[in-house]
Amino acid sequence: MGNDAVGTNYKITLFTEGIMDQMHVDVETKKIMPEAEREALAKVLQVGIKAVITLTPSMAVLDPGSIEQTTIKAKRVEDNRKK
Repeated sequence: MGNDAVGTNYKITLFTEGIMDQMHVDVETKKIMPEAEREALAKVLQVGIKAVITLTPSMAVLDPGSIEQTTIKAKRVEDNRKK
């Protein structure tokens, strides 16, 4: 994600809320951070993502190892949108 504090694991979840498609992004940090730093990092990442895709996702900045890995790699995108 182009930020030195962000680790290599992330997960993007797409879902429908009402009639609108939404996106939530979970990212892991490289090291454990205080909550205030995680919140500030989430805002920086939101702005960066919005600049590229013009959508502001909800964000969660998680401690290292928080995103489940079922194989060697974590599942990166989960599409739960109504079809």
